[in-house]
Amino acid sequence: MVNAVAAEMAARILALPPPPSGDLYEGAAGIALLFAELAARDFVYRAPALRYAEQAAAWATANDKLPGFHGGAPGAHWAVHRTSHLLGVPPPVSLAHDPGPGRGDVVAGEAGTLLAFTALGLRSQATAVAQRIRSTGGDTALGCAWPAEHPAPGLAHGASGVAWALLEADPSHPQAHEGFLFERAWFDRQARTWRSNQPPHGTVPLSWCHGLAGVTLTRLRAFVLTKRPEYGAEAAVAAAWLEASAERVLTGRAEAWEERNHSLCHGLAGTIDALLYAGRVLEDTRYSNAAERLWSATVAAGAWLCGTEERTADPGFMLGYAGMGLLALRLDAPEAMPPLGLWPVGYSTSE
Repeated sequence: MVNAVAAEMAARILALPPPPSGDLYEGAAGIALLFAELAARDFVYRAPALRYAEQAAAWATANDKLPGFHGGAPGAHWAVHRTSHLLGVPPPVSLAHDPGPGRGDVVAGEAGTLLAFTALGLRSQATAVAQRIRSTGGDTALGCAWPAEHPAPGLAHGASGVAWALLEADPSHPQAHEGFLFERAWFDRQARTWRSNQPPHGTVPLSWCHGLAGVTLTRLRAFVLTKRPEYGAEAAVAAAWLEASAERVLTGRAEAWEERNHSLCHGLAGTIDALLYAGRVLEDTRYSNAAERLWSATVAAGAWLCGTEERTADPGFMLGYAGMGLLALRLDAPEAMPPLGLWPVGYSTSE
């Protein structure tokens, strides 16, 4: 049986014009993955899954110099191969090649390229990219950080995202931990959260991209890969803030934009996704219970507000309906689908 929320999100996507991009962030690649997952439950979704995958493949081929996972060609290639695997068809494009040097981040930089290559099983290319990343980190008094010219905390564009990518490629390499050391220096012990290294140095937001949902996910994954207790402890601190945010939403005291929209990038979907993973990795049901309660309230409200600046409808993965639909499927079987904010972890193309 198809999940009702996922089916509604698919219907909303089909009612919108096709996205202009084929990327994973808000383009055809992320949408293809939703329809491919749905096609495993109902054949009617197979045709749109193939259509969006073909669009993503064409975009990746035409933009093969764009690095990154969510915004670049390597991530789109990974999504196309994953979609093809789900549908049981040959991928319409060959494996991605190295776009060459770029900035350091996950979304549109070399860390994202490294994640895609690692998941695609392209070991020699992944090794070359990892070596470039290690040589371009900014050496600061607080540890090695990325991007070198403007080192910052965060998963999407900052140090922990790069550290996570390096850990996935080689958990034993010591430099993989440097980005986490840099972020640890920005932890405020009194406030029990992290602060931005950009003026006015306020506490980081709740979001996947720049804030606590991303911190939670990267620390949980680092804990899984290395068993180092400091990562589990930091993940628990971050998850506790996400749990408090869930309680604010549930009691009508939502404060921030991240507590009022439903996107994965900087909304409630990102919070729910991270809390689900925290419950599993930390073996603490209060986190998974908070995620399920928040999701139930979200479904009951039925608002489905995308994360676009204009508050407009968006079909994509990180800002819109595709991400919401995939989260609905993940909540059906949390053990079967890895965290959306940690893709491509758990979804290699060699399974």
